[in-house]
Amino acid sequence: MIGQLLDGRYRIIRTLGKGGFGQTYIAEDTRRPGCPVCVVKHLKPASSDPRFLEIARRLFQSEAETLEKLGHYDRIPRLLAFFEHDSEFYLVQEYIDGHTLTHEIRRGQQWEEEKTIAMLKEVLSILAFVHSQGVIHRDIKPDNIIRRTSDNRLVLVDFGAVKQVRTQIMSMPEQTSATIAVGTPGYMSSEQGQGKPKPSSDIYALGMIGIQSLTGIAPARLDEDPETGEALWQHIAHVSPGSATVLSKMVKCYFRERYQSAQEVLEALEKLDLENAVPETLIPAKPSTRIPTQSTPPRPLHPTRSDTPSWSRPIQSTPPRNRDGQPIPAIFPRDRNNQLLAPVYSGKIPSRMKSTAVHPSFKPIVVQTVNTSGVSRVLVAICGGMVAIATTVGIFAGIRFGTPTSVTNSSAPIASPSIAGSPISGTSSSSIDPSMGVTSEIEHSAETGHMILAEAKAMADTGDYTKAIHIAGVIPSESMAYNQAQSAIAEWQLALGRQ
Repeated sequence: MIGQLLDGRYRIIRTLGKGGFGQTYIAEDTRRPGCPVCVVKHLKPASSDPRFLEIARRLFQSEAETLEKLGHYDRIPRLLAFFEHDSEFYLVQEYIDGHTLTHEIRRGQQWEEEKTIAMLKEVLSILAFVHSQGVIHRDIKPDNIIRRTSDNRLVLVDFGAVKQVRTQIMSMPEQTSATIAVGTPGYMSSEQGQGKPKPSSDIYALGMIGIQSLTGIAPARLDEDPETGEALWQHIAHVSPGSATVLSKMVKCYFRERYQSAQEVLEALEKLDLENAVPETLIPAKPSTRIPTQSTPPRPLHPTRSDTPSWSRPIQSTPPRNRDGQPIPAIFPRDRNNQLLAPVYSGKIPSRMKSTAVHPSFKPIVVQTVNTSGVSRVLVAICGGMVAIATTVGIFAGIRFGTPTSVTNSSAPIASPSIAGSPISGTSSSSIDPSMGVTSEIEHSAETGHMILAEAKAMADTGDYTKAIHIAGVIPSESMAYNQAQSAIAEWQLALGRQ
């Protein structure tokens, strides 16, 4: 085959792989400038019987259409062509320059938990798209996950559905109606071994890859629980209880006990992120309830090590940035009528804020709301000269204390607070001096990405997918909403293509 020109266009350069499913070659496309390389998969039917060939042709056509649909997603190789030549079938796909996860997950080497979770999230975002198209990969393993050289992102290749077609095409005619198991031992779930794969079968396989990365041991070599048949691995890995629980649920033997969708796993991992990101409170060096005068020398915003109470430490977070390194502006979620949304709090600190580190001697003396046109109230609690700043769900990022934040369709001033029970008459809240130890700006919270995504989804609900894609595209890769945003962008791109 080397040197042969297929379909008058694809010249075979070398063999990439050979197995029971056929052969795979690297070829160059002679009809494109520079003759870029591509991957050619050759499927040769086991019989020349016309009836069998017709069945094989129909299967081949169906799976080629599936690959064509999936290839619109950036993390899956594009289908470039498919054709039949001399009663043999060929698939031509985009060549992905990079290396497989097999080169990263080495025997005896254990990954850090953070690296494993990042890998899981990235592949889960791809699977969320694949499953949304009604497709099951069926052969998730390190060899089929490539880290692309151009951007260091993971790409999912070699779909098992195509392998099933290869098996059926290359089987004897009387076997074509049989259920065929496709997969790799160690990564293949029990139901997939019986030829009945489900979306959770892909989740099982990915969970085993995660365990392999944490333990440095191939799945097939792990000991099993004699009662459940599940892998015994937690005593080997250095992993937090929360992450261990998620991974263990991914690899449950019985498919109904696993997560039923990739999105469900992503949400579980993001919930862990929120639980681990315990909100902290900025405490002034010397708390005071008096209103400072201009003669009072300002103290630093963050207290020094020597006078910081042992029960508190200052917030060190920085606002998230987009891919171009620019700070992301505060974007508020909207409803279907394009009205700004926010949770309503009044009268007391919500229970979700009780984890905020506040010394017992500090008691809230006033709860003041911040009002903007079309925006529900946002809680700011002044506690004896300090401010409790929550970075929990529903508290907006980027709101300045005493300074109106730029909000779409709103420019209403922020109400002046009361200090020590006495209103500040005739004085705007912006006159509060930083010497009180109050931070001048509420830090960007862990939920900024989710707010941006909510804004994008609201725009998509109006049918404006282009704007929705633009808004979601600014969510940085380190955001907990990044993977959801990428899945949403992929769906909106498909919706645009159908318009």
